[in-house]
Amino acid sequence: MLKVGSPKARFGWLVLSMAPGCFSGVMACVVAIPVVATIGQSAPPGQGCPWPIVAADAFGFLSAASLWLMYKHRHRVMSWTTRQQAGFMGVVWGVHFLMLALVILSMFLWY
Repeated sequence: MLKVGSPKARFGWLVLSMAPGCFSGVMACVVAIPVVATIGQSAPPGQGCPWPIVAADAFGFLSAASLWLMYKHRHRVMSWTTRQQAGFMGVVWGVHFLMLALVILSMFLWY
């Protein structure tokens, strides 16, 4: 149980778990500008915005939205053992690295 003044409060793992979502959310906003600009244009097939970029952008927005869930359930996450928190952080980072690898691979296959 987490209490006020608890010496065992471990915010580090939660912050590390939230970091990829913050970065993905910021990058999704940046990438959305050219994605939206190319969607509005009538380009010949294959000349519009590549689908891997659109998929990565959607993942970025979903990742940023997952921050809300992590924040909402932060007390539950912080009550986990250090090992559970570290495992959760590893899964979050692993999913983000996997998505990055898939986007890079799909871009090589796209062109």
